[in-house]
Amino acid sequence: MELRQLRYFVTVTEELHFGRTAERLTIVQSAVSQQIRRLERELGVELFHRSPRRVRLTEAGAAFLPEARAVLAAERRALAAIGDFVAARGTVLHIGTNGGMGERLERVLEALERQAPGIRVELASAPPGERLRRVADAQWDAAFVRGVVEAPEGVRPIPVWRDELVVSLPARHPLARGDAVDLAAPAGLPLYLTARRNNPSLVDLVMGACRDAGFEPVLGPPHSSLQDTLAALGAGTPGWTVLYAAHARRLRGGRVAFLPVRSPDGLSLPTMPRGAIHGGALLDNLSALGRAPAEIEAVAFTHLHLDHIGWAWHSAPGGDRPPFTGADHLVAETEWAQRHRLRARGVTDEITQVMAPRVRPVTDGQEIFPGVRVLLTPATPPGTPVTSSAVVAVG
Repeated sequence: MELRQLRYFVTVTEELHFGRTAERLTIVQSAVSQQIRRLERELGVELFHRSPRRVRLTEAGAAFLPEARAVLAAERRALAAIGDFVAARGTVLHIGTNGGMGERLERVLEALERQAPGIRVELASAPPGERLRRVADAQWDAAFVRGVVEAPEGVRPIPVWRDELVVSLPARHPLARGDAVDLAAPAGLPLYLTARRNNPSLVDLVMGACRDAGFEPVLGPPHSSLQDTLAALGAGTPGWTVLYAAHARRLRGGRVAFLPVRSPDGLSLPTMPRGAIHGGALLDNLSALGRAPAEIEAVAFTHLHLDHIGWAWHSAPGGDRPPFTGADHLVAETEWAQRHRLRARGVTDEITQVMAPRVRPVTDGQEIFPGVRVLLTPATPPGTPVTSSAVVAVG
């Protein structure tokens, strides 16, 4: 899924006409139609009802629209945050990054150039933890970090986007003939990944997804570099690897194939430090009301996404002590039963194990507080790895 696809989708919902959308975006109509179709294939649903005279949203499209707008709003927040850094720090902006960010990084830099012409940007790469340390030490102004990582005190994390992952195989391998691949399909081949110390979020995600798919991957030697691994695969070395889709789009060639993972959830990593899920001002607001976290008897969760449950399993970076030690954690029974599906969105076994002793599954219609009942609804947007979400109904 790409930002431009979401931008095209939202614009079509506003114009309700592919031709007018193309004019507004100053692109050809076929490009709009192609990207919308590609987005629909990735989501597995139709977003629009189409007729010669009319375009209107499907039920799935209506459910997806607020989420698409939220992603684009996050992009604008990221650009605005960088603009704030620029205004405060002078004419040189030091940004930490890493390889494979592709067109997304280009879009950020292009937008920055439009908003703050004359600002010089200096990019530098380092391991994820080192990037965050340099921001905390004021050596860098900002850094992009993939995956769920610890944000040091004083570093303001901003969720920006999700990075889709793809499988890479030798182009001549039979699995490379399709347009997608089941994660378990190459199970008999060696899996080449970087050493975990270099990218723990990626390695943990891939290993966990393989186990969820029913197999323990056969690991080859850790690759010295992604380029070397792809060169070896291109030369016919049996094996496979996983890399970011944005990087793969820049590397397409005839000797290796890049295929998305065929599953309802796909495979992706958030570009969001763990600090983004510490609960914001929740604990501070409780303190202002004179309530200690230990006094809270029950907490109801609408769903188990990181931005909703972060403060439920640790109260400080690097910790595993939930602040609400005496509270029942009320979670939709159907979602808790399928919690393994959330690993593809960064909700690791570490998180659910800490929460498990406190979880009390709830069912549709159950009264959880006086006058408050649970109303379970289908997860949105389509493809979200949650079987249901809980909405509290008062009265």
